[in-house]
Amino acid sequence: MTANWPGRHWAGQALLALTLLVAAALRFYALTEIPDTAWVDEAYFEVRAREVRRGVNVLPLPDPIFATGNSPYHLYATALVQALGAPAPYSARWVSATMGVLGVALTFPFIRTLFRDWPESRRTLAALVGAAVHATLYASLHLSRDGNQNPGCVVWTTLTLGALYQTFEARSARWAAAAGAALAVALTTYEAAYGLPLIVAAYALLRWRAGVPSKVAATLFGWIALVALVVSAPLLIYYVSYPEVVLNRLRMAQGSAPPGLADYLPGLVKVWGGLAFQGDPLPGQNLVGRPLFDPFTAALVLVGMAAALVSLRRSPAAQLCALSALIFSLPSAVTPNAPAFTRMLPMVPALCALAGWGAATLWSWAERRGPRTPPITALVLVAGLCFAAFSTAHDYFGVWASDPRLFDARQVGARRTAELALKASAEEDVFLSPRAQPLIYYTFRVLLEDTPVQVWEASAECWPYAHRRATATRYGFLPTLGFDALPLLQAAYPSGQIVDTVLHPAGYAYALFFQVPAETPAPAPAIPLAVEFQNQLWLRGLDAPAEARPGEMLTLRLHWEVTRAGTLKSSLTSFSHLGGETANDALIGQGDAPLCPALPPSLWRPGYRYLQSVTLPVDIAAPPGVYGLRLGVYDPELNVRLGIFASDRPAQDNRVLVAELQVR
Repeated sequence: MTANWPGRHWAGQALLALTLLVAAALRFYALTEIPDTAWVDEAYFEVRAREVRRGVNVLPLPDPIFATGNSPYHLYATALVQALGAPAPYSARWVSATMGVLGVALTFPFIRTLFRDWPESRRTLAALVGAAVHATLYASLHLSRDGNQNPGCVVWTTLTLGALYQTFEARSARWAAAAGAALAVALTTYEAAYGLPLIVAAYALLRWRAGVPSKVAATLFGWIALVALVVSAPLLIYYVSYPEVVLNRLRMAQGSAPPGLADYLPGLVKVWGGLAFQGDPLPGQNLVGRPLFDPFTAALVLVGMAAALVSLRRSPAAQLCALSALIFSLPSAVTPNAPAFTRMLPMVPALCALAGWGAATLWSWAERRGPRTPPITALVLVAGLCFAAFSTAHDYFGVWASDPRLFDARQVGARRTAELALKASAEEDVFLSPRAQPLIYYTFRVLLEDTPVQVWEASAECWPYAHRRATATRYGFLPTLGFDALPLLQAAYPSGQIVDTVLHPAGYAYALFFQVPAETPAPAPAIPLAVEFQNQLWLRGLDAPAEARPGEMLTLRLHWEVTRAGTLKSSLTSFSHLGGETANDALIGQGDAPLCPALPPSLWRPGYRYLQSVTLPVDIAAPPGVYGLRLGVYDPELNVRLGIFASDRPAQDNRVLVAELQVR
């Protein structure tokens, strides 16, 4: 872009500096606290960035857990921020906020570039107003603070459009190369940026029709396309090999969008109506219904649109703004929930340019009215922009941030639950469940991975019971999203109590924390045992029926314990044999089950009884009689049974006789 500083006049420089200061203050104020969430899209990028830094899953792989964004740009930018020292939680927010401020900063030179033929004062006024509109735009602020990829898309869209304009104004191959490189990066930021190649092609066609020689236009377009292909070649090759990386997200965005072109018209009406009348209806993406522009800036945009339409045939700037705004309105129009500001955000550079055009048009009108009118116009512009700033700040920090619908829309409860667990882990052992539920999986990973909190998938089939621990143990669980453990814990520990609750705005318990006092014993087994397997694994007891019938499915409960952490492999499997006194005798029942796959033995700790429920089928043809029940453990990777080092019951072939059952 050309020399784009606001001239040497100190007032212009001061106003630009003030605009950037306001933009930064709005985007960085209490950034890690507002919004009070670590929602799934944000946490996804933070977890993946941490994996990239560790050399794991370095490429932008499709997400197997939840269909979140796959922006390589945002992923690697978040990894860079973490490498520079930012902790993983909320690191994606720092990227979004930085991109948000950078987008505002680039708005100024972008608009000055578009209006290069205007008088200096009018050109600077348009650029300052456009930057101020961007700085105080609610949607830009909102989406710059949530850890998502949209602000990066705006930055590289602005750079691409500015370089594209300069390419045909200067008829320069160097600018074409810059436009191609910016386009290549923009395509890695967000799926809405896929409209940029259409804008580039359509603008080149318009410039050719407006008088640029066909050979020159084709050469410049070719340079842009060639450089874009070269720069993005590694990623394109990867996407060709793994198309699901892109297609999964596009399919999700398509949703149930209607197939007919005429059916998209209501979406377009909603998108353009969303600029000034009825905005994004989703509480996670907007203050529900708030238009993209407040009344004052909407009026500036409307005046700018009118001025651009009047100049459309002769003004390349008007053509570029119109093309950009129209094509970038399509991603939201053709997908559900229009107008969706996340998909409309690439429209912002062109719309801010139109707002600046509107302000410059009003200023020109004021100058023609006489010397008294410009000061009044300047006062109106300043007051209107200040109103926009205060309105945005009030609506975001005051109204939206306290909206109870955010609890579900942005998974507020997951962050609060994780923070309670992390705080308690400083003094107690903490178990938290569930882990695999998609809406909390990445939140729990980014906040609790590499911390003392054990996150697992709770079930009645396997539970870690605190057994005479020197410190208290706290169990956290989300009753509506996973296993409701409260009845189990209350039955096992009558002296325990609920010590923390995360309440849903509707009044029910989103999360509960149940505390087991120190030195409290675990539930006693019906059959006490003392069997030591190798690697310090102990079988401390068994709950089993005394009799069975042929064809019946028996349920056994095994009481496991370790005396030292980290001695066991995760893949260990228990086996139970009914009958078969020796290796040559037939069995009338056999059952194998991995040892607590949701909380594998490699994570077991001393001071806990890991109670596992397993099933044992009895042969339908089993004759009546008394049969021995024998238990053991084997390593399925090596197909070797664990040795038995000590036992208070008879043991043979690394099996221990734990009980006798009457089959009737």
